[in-house]
Amino acid sequence: MKIFFGIIMNLSAAKEVSGHLFEALTHGDAKEANKWTQELVHAVDPDSSFCIPEKDWFDLLHVLREKKSDFHADYILKEEQIVFLSENSSVLPDDLKKMVSLALKHKAGILELPLEEEADYE
Repeated sequence: MKIFFGIIMNLSAAKEVSGHLFEALTHGDAKEANKWTQELVHAVDPDSSFCIPEKDWFDLLHVLREKKSDFHADYILKEEQIVFLSENSSVLPDDLKKMVSLALKHKAGILELPLEEEADYE
């Protein structure tokens, strides 16, 4: 697995799509989940997106949760989560630091989405 990150400008639309994705995953509907995943990936600016290995994200989450035990990462990171990341930017990879700064500047969200390694949604 890899974790895909991208800036989300239209938070309400992305929240709706992520709800559909969660529902499809809950019901085990792979075809629908793939459709909603593609829609979310295509909703971000490809020039400001990147992927990191799932292990690296889990390691980072562990460090962040040492600082704030109730920190959680949803498909769409909202302002409160992004501010927390900004306050702890010293532990973030450079790409994520830049994305956090951009998201705060533009009052945007950050898509944080697990993808299969072999999947190519871009």
